[in-house]
Amino acid sequence: MSENYVIHIKGEAVEISLKSAGPWIVANIEQTIGWPEENIIIKYEDSDLHLLSYTEQDFMPAVAIKITNGISNDEAKGKITRFLSALNWVSGGLIRIDYWTGGGRPIRSKNIKGMKYTAKSFRIAYIPSNLSSDQQLALALLREADSLSYSNYGYSFLSYYKIINLVKKNGEKQKKWIRNNLNDLKDNALARADELKNDGENIEDYLYTSCRCALAHAGVDPTVNPDDVNDSVRLYKDLPLIRHLAKKMIENHFAIKTDSDVYHEHLYELFGFKQLLGNVLIAEILANDALNRGKVKIDKKISVRQWCDKRYGVFESLSLKTKKIKNGVIFFECVNDDFTFKIILILDLSGERMFLEVEDAIIDSNDEKILIKHKIDWNSFFRDLICNGKLEIFAHDDNQFLGRKDANIPVNIDIGRTVESFNAAITNLQGRLGKIA
Repeated sequence: MSENYVIHIKGEAVEISLKSAGPWIVANIEQTIGWPEENIIIKYEDSDLHLLSYTEQDFMPAVAIKITNGISNDEAKGKITRFLSALNWVSGGLIRIDYWTGGGRPIRSKNIKGMKYTAKSFRIAYIPSNLSSDQQLALALLREADSLSYSNYGYSFLSYYKIINLVKKNGEKQKKWIRNNLNDLKDNALARADELKNDGENIEDYLYTSCRCALAHAGVDPTVNPDDVNDSVRLYKDLPLIRHLAKKMIENHFAIKTDSDVYHEHLYELFGFKQLLGNVLIAEILANDALNRGKVKIDKKISVRQWCDKRYGVFESLSLKTKKIKNGVIFFECVNDDFTFKIILILDLSGERMFLEVEDAIIDSNDEKILIKHKIDWNSFFRDLICNGKLEIFAHDDNQFLGRKDANIPVNIDIGRTVESFNAAITNLQGRLGKIA
């Protein structure tokens, strides 16, 4: 799977979409991942999925889709469930569909339990999409298992175990795979494995016979008894262990990355730029300590923005001029059409990193009005960036995703006073601009 950029849409466009006539399909959910505090649209597999927030009327959080292009109700529901399974995989919480609703408008269910888990800065930075049927089934089973982990330990265990069963078709193969994958256990999974060993249990035999078979079959020895509290306690303690193994199967066999994998690889910083450069040129750049700057020419103009589609005037439609190529690093000068704004963009191909030298931007114009407008844009961009802003770069003509950075974490500054300083500068510039106009 390639690095995929998840489009988020906020604000008025979302509310207009929600007011349009359906039919709509709505999945009312229980979740612990932290839901957005406002309605948003997520683009997932060419569909607009509306994530509906908690409301003052105590509606449940929900995912809604408007039925278009002749798709059936079941197909619409499938789009939602696939999304929720993928979101569950990257979120670390649990998501359970409580009730399906729908109609001419996105009608929702009441939040009877009254629980609210929200995220002030909700963002899906990565989500696996366009999966094979086996990959999707593995994530669906994981979501099912996670959603049952606080209510039915036995069925939760079986759903986790089914993920192993998808690949290893009989008991001996399953036990062998479990035995070979117990070497990197952590936290509660490791503690449970150590406890079982201290009790004289063979872990793979225990998980297969005393858990999997004892849950799936009755009238054999052993059989899990729902009335036996001890059975419930031990199955509860087994869940972290079997969940770890299920996730490992998903990562290793089904080749689905976790969000932490994607974060540590940070391939998203240069993903689109590397597509423009091509593998042959990249190999040549990495193989030489220095290269003639004429070797690298990108004709596309770029737009430098911040998430979620925050645009800053002069940062749009910048041409890339190659200044230097050294030790696998390309230095670009990003310039606007009349050369009144310049900023340096650095692509480190060897380290898979991208840097934008915001502080050193050059603004120079004989036209005072243009000069002031550029300074307002620069101050606004820099202010938002230090407030945990997320840098994103797109091709200007077709909005192709080129690269992004994680949230900026400023150090050794007083955020409050710094923001006040930027705001004061912007206010002053706007006053000057008003006098000119």
